[in-house]
Amino acid sequence: MWDSSDVFLRTVGQRGLGPGEFARGALTILPAPDHQLYVLDNSRRVTVLDSSYDVVRATATSIGLGPGYSFVLADGTVLDGARPLDPDAYFDIKRATGAASKALPEVVRSIGNALDAERDAGSGTGERLVADAGNGRFRAGPPEGAGRGYEIELWSTAGVRVRTIRREVTWYPSGEADTEEQDLSDVPPAEFETLQVVGTGLVWVTLMVPNPKTWAAYARNPTDGAAKARAAQNYGELIDTEAGVVLARTGALDVGVAQRVMAWGWFPGSVLGYRPCDMPNGAPAFRILEARLRGK
Repeated sequence: MWDSSDVFLRTVGQRGLGPGEFARGALTILPAPDHQLYVLDNSRRVTVLDSSYDVVRATATSIGLGPGYSFVLADGTVLDGARPLDPDAYFDIKRATGAASKALPEVVRSIGNALDAERDAGSGTGERLVADAGNGRFRAGPPEGAGRGYEIELWSTAGVRVRTIRREVTWYPSGEADTEEQDLSDVPPAEFETLQVVGTGLVWVTLMVPNPKTWAAYARNPTDGAAKARAAQNYGELIDTEAGVVLARTGALDVGVAQRVMAWGWFPGSVLGYRPCDMPNGAPAFRILEARLRGK
């Protein structure tokens, strides 16, 4: 645990398979209502911690938890935008408990009817970033690979699409070639990287936009740092979704710059964010970032 001043506070748990212990390997951690945490480890077990970081329960599970693609609802179920099992739906609500040996998690219900064209193309079940907006609502980015463009939707957890905001900007491409000679078959589509609700009606997004002219050089040699830096650009925008206006934007940032200055997550109720980084000795750490709006 760390605070927003980059001060180390404490360590919770230890390696192992007992109560309050976690299996070797990466952990997936999701905040939950009532200041709880859901922690999924490599033994296919979810441990629920309370606000004091004491163990509430630990159960086997077959669910996957994807930060940015899922969040915990008030009843303890998980809304999942990454792995919907129903091809006709955009989202599944799943139980976070059950036998780890089961091939598929238990789906309580599927919500959000996929558009016919996206379902037929197989993109209706593509991954979608989701963020809890409170009061039984959540924000969602477009399905991966659907080619919709820059859209942010507001949904109810009952599966009703409440509102769609669409941005028309030249730097977020439609996925279609500008000329007949231009071949985009090997260039990945532009995509959302993060979708964060940072306040009432306020949404922060970061987007990755490949450069068709320089992507081929990077694809030929992915270990070339200079080619990677030129292969795509990142953008960040703070949007007031209630007013339908962009409050601030970063403009185009090269990959290397974006990795230094763009937050991956936010401290609630503040303009402070964080992103993981590596120390010179290879140890994992976090960089604390402050968002500053500057008038022009």
